[in-house]
Amino acid sequence: VHEGMHSIEHVKRFTTNGMATDQGKTSNMHGLAIAAEELGKPIPQVGLTTFRAPYTPVTFGSIVGHARGALFDPTRRTATHGWAARQGAVFEDVGHWKRAWYFPKAGEDMHAAVNRECVTVRKVGGLFDASTLGKIEVVGPDAAKFMELLYTNPWEKLETGRCRYGIMLREDGFIYDDGVVGRLAPDRFHVTTTTGGAPRVMNHMEDYLQTEFPHLNVWLTSITEQWAVIAVQGPKSRDIIAPLVEGIDMSDEAMPHMSVREGKICGVPTRLFRMSFTGERGFEVNVPADYGEAVWEALWAEGQKHGATAYGTETMHVLRAEKGYI
Repeated sequence: VHEGMHSIEHVKRFTTNGMATDQGKTSNMHGLAIAAEELGKPIPQVGLTTFRAPYTPVTFGSIVGHARGALFDPTRRTATHGWAARQGAVFEDVGHWKRAWYFPKAGEDMHAAVNRECVTVRKVGGLFDASTLGKIEVVGPDAAKFMELLYTNPWEKLETGRCRYGIMLREDGFIYDDGVVGRLAPDRFHVTTTTGGAPRVMNHMEDYLQTEFPHLNVWLTSITEQWAVIAVQGPKSRDIIAPLVEGIDMSDEAMPHMSVREGKICGVPTRLFRMSFTGERGFEVNVPADYGEAVWEALWAEGQKHGATAYGTETMHVLRAEKGYI
């Protein structure tokens, strides 16, 4: 008031009375009384400022957004989504991703479809879209050292061309994420994460690289959407893939379980992992996402020669549970 602020709104903004953390009536009444006394006027003449929550409730409608139907949440689709939809797949939401849940044939309910898919994968083979798994490239002279600071595994000892199941821990020792990691070169790792964990693992790595280990010579790149991943599982999986692959010896001796090789499939670059989440012989075909559907269709055509099936996430869960995989 002594500064010439005679309007209560000016007083409020000059003193920040009733603002910031005190948006309500708590200090305003004291401020109004002091200002009224200094001005020699009763409080009603000085005027009132706007009281906010908690004294004046905020209606719920003022803080919620409008429903936008399918646009309420962003939807992410894999390269094979269109193919799966044409085959009549039932989809489920996994994070923001739409994933094929199961592929029912005419007259089949979910239980019957999943049973058929499971039996076919066990006896022959099946194709599964695993593209939603997070993928991060860890590159640089100190890549292995950096990985050992975040995971429980001894990455320095992992040979080039081999894979290992990795467990990432938080500071308190609880599991933060997990996934298979392949060593493509002495200074390059292809790291997979859980579908829902991809963003947080990338942020976790970036945070530690910048704040705790800035002396390490490492680069991190999210490649989740750059690679489509087609899992081919079952006794006939190698027979399905081999005719399409160039430059990779897929024999047991040259490519044992938990290996990774780089070559070509259908004429496009591939990172071919030999790994299994079903307990059967299995491979995961990584190809540039733009070629994902074309490579899937080529593998599907080969699979049909052997009686293979497409299967969804429900069958994947059943198969891995039967084999005792986490």
